[in-house]
Amino acid sequence: MTGWTLHDLLRTGRTLCSRAGAYPDHAELAYGHTVQGVRGVYDVWQDRDEKLRVLELLSAQIELIVNP
Repeated sequence: MTGWTLHDLLRTGRTLCSRAGAYPDHAELAYGHTVQGVRGVYDVWQDRDEKLRVLELLSAQIELIVNP
């Protein structure tokens, strides 16, 4: 396959996170994005455990694709 970029892989991974049922804000944080608005300014919780859960959900989705 040609024409793929890193951004395409990121988009695919983020879509798989949604398919797996990851909470949207946690998925965004796991991908290094920031929460906008007042919550982004005042909520300084690091969400480490939540981000780990998102990556576990993503891993499970990839496992289902590779080994159906």
